[in-house]
Amino acid sequence: MVLRYGIIFMGMISWPIWLLALAVVLGFLKSQFIMLRTSRRTVRRIHAHGRSWFFNLYSWGTWLLVVGMIGLGLLLRFIGPTGLLWYRYLLAGLYLAVGLGLLLSDRVFWIEFFTSLRTDQPDRH
Repeated sequence: MVLRYGIIFMGMISWPIWLLALAVVLGFLKSQFIMLRTSRRTVRRIHAHGRSWFFNLYSWGTWLLVVGMIGLGLLLRFIGPTGLLWYRYLLAGLYLAVGLGLLLSDRVFWIEFFTSLRTDQPDRH
């Protein structure tokens, strides 16, 4: 969803190519150095807890961070001066960087999911 807003904003304004490149690089770096570590820790947490309640996916501190990030995103979106071009550049770049970082780090969950499907299949000999 965040990535979608970035792409929508990108279509509404004419983007300088350097800003698009910066957003992509920042999203990639965020994924590699921050989000992948969190994703791997979450997969280990899921394995340790087994099947459990949805909110056990992350620690309470991580959930507080998620709520804070949602609040900050809403604040930026609805309280900021969205009529100003530089602010729209900032917002679109931020959305693209965050969305791309989340998308790239999700691969840890998908790999684990498909691996578990393959290992859970009974042998058919």
